[in-house]
Amino acid sequence: LSFNYAMKSRTTLTLATIVLIMASLVHLFKILNNWELIIGSYTIPNWISIIGIVVPAILAFHLIKIRREL
Repeated sequence: LSFNYAMKSRTTLTLATIVLIMASLVHLFKILNNWELIIGSYTIPNWISIIGIVVPAILAFHLIKIRREL
């Protein structure tokens, strides 16, 4: 890969990783602080936030591994 392409890829992977980690942290704080998420008249249960912690964290971990290989 060219140097310029690799630098753009690293920047993109870093930004995506940061966004995913932030999403995981927001869901973690939602559970720890017992915040309610209400959309319309429906209250989102906390078990959905557990998924919102695990899935983005796994994706962020894989993006970090990919970034190290570049």
